Amino acid sequence: MASKHTPGPWVYRTDDACDWGWVSTADGEFIAQAKDPRANDGATLNAHRAARTDPWEANARLIAAAPDLLEVCEALNVLRTHFDEATSGNQADAYYTFVKGEDALWAKLRAALAKAEGV
Repeated sequence: MASKHTPGPWVYRTDDACDWGWVSTADGEFIAQAKDPRANDGATLNAHRAARTDPWEANARLIAAAPDLLEVCEALNVLRTHFDEATSGNQADAYYTFVKGEDALWAKLRAALAKAEGV
């Protein structure tokens, strides 16, 4: 099934307080803002401005990583399907292909998780 969402990569914007929680494409096209409209406590927001921190950073990073995480999940699903189909033949070859593909996907998954966690 073809994805209908805006293609990735998506990035978490950190330019200034006006961009708190903003997620955009790599080209700067707006995707979403992970800002809680109920969080309007001036003192708290001023403390974040002074500390130059984004109170919605964790949510924005998770949203920005969504296309990467989706890509890995879809690829793992396809890989597993191919492995299941191939095991009816030469299991050693199928297992080698599966492990080789799985290693590359685990690397992509670790990168997507690091992006989501801001590491």
